[in-house]
Amino acid sequence: MMNSSSLFDLDLSVYEWHHYQENGQAVVAYLVILMVIGIVGNGHVLLVYGRARTKLNYHIFVMALAINDFTACTIILPNEITYIRYNFTYKNGVTCKLFCFLSCTLVFTSMLLLMLTGYERYRRICTPYKEQLTRKTIFIVFAAVSGISCLLSTPVFVTYGIVDTVMAEHPYLNGTKCGILDDTLTYAYFGAILLTGTIIFTFIGAGYFMIARVLIRQKRYTLKTQSNKTKFKPTSHSVRFQNNSIAIRNTISLMLVSVVSYLGSIPLFILVLLKFADEDVFARAIQGLGQAGTEILMKGYFINNVVNPIVYIIVDTQFRERVRVSIWPFGGFFVSVDIDI
Repeated sequence: MMNSSSLFDLDLSVYEWHHYQENGQAVVAYLVILMVIGIVGNGHVLLVYGRARTKLNYHIFVMALAINDFTACTIILPNEITYIRYNFTYKNGVTCKLFCFLSCTLVFTSMLLLMLTGYERYRRICTPYKEQLTRKTIFIVFAAVSGISCLLSTPVFVTYGIVDTVMAEHPYLNGTKCGILDDTLTYAYFGAILLTGTIIFTFIGAGYFMIARVLIRQKRYTLKTQSNKTKFKPTSHSVRFQNNSIAIRNTISLMLVSVVSYLGSIPLFILVLLKFADEDVFARAIQGLGQAGTEILMKGYFINNVVNPIVYIIVDTQFRERVRVSIWPFGGFFVSVDIDI
């Protein structure tokens, strides 16, 4: 005969399973799709750019972003799925805090890397004749970014942990989950993240705006120069134009990555601000969207960890060709990659 504790655990597990079927399966399916695309896509990015014979600054920044995203897809997303599946019986406080810390660290790292890529593109396009970032400088900056991201993520150890959950429809069932320990501190922390993200993406937007102005002027000058020539011959100017076209293509790729990353984070920020501003309006919004729809929107920022390879495939013809070769039988993918990117 089962004692009351065993019966309680059984009832809680049954309730948790039904709750998962009703509200969690769609979210998990969404995260699994993102995880698979992210692992395959970022894996290809690391393979293609990692084996390029000549590594430019562009390669290094793209690979840094891919490593960050690959880590999120292989570690954070599986743990998010675990949270959703065991939303009422998760009890490990250490893993809760550690994974929340790592998740937050990766978010800050991604934002800072996007800002640095924008700065590197600005120097490459707007000041091409000035000294560019050296390989040593880039790796020093990467180390600084990692340290800053870890430092900015330390409040997570205070704001997140194991919390009790009480089901309104079943008040005798009390569960535990990885969640927010202190609403006030967490809202303040989210506000700081929102402010930091806004400042970073403002710098990114301003940088790419200045880049766009320079590119437009260069395009007009090139068209004017070509229209004045009756016969175009390969010259040093044409070589410079070809090299600049490669830089433009790379810049467009990184600009689109930054834009999509910002758009993917907007739903989460809106919902957090709405909850902070008016609990009643937030409750009505959740009721309208449904719990599954709300969770999917709030986890929309994971798109940032998936979208980069898709952008490269669309914009970068050489990367697209290498991916095509890699998935074609006997395509010779395991040879050195001589790409001009």
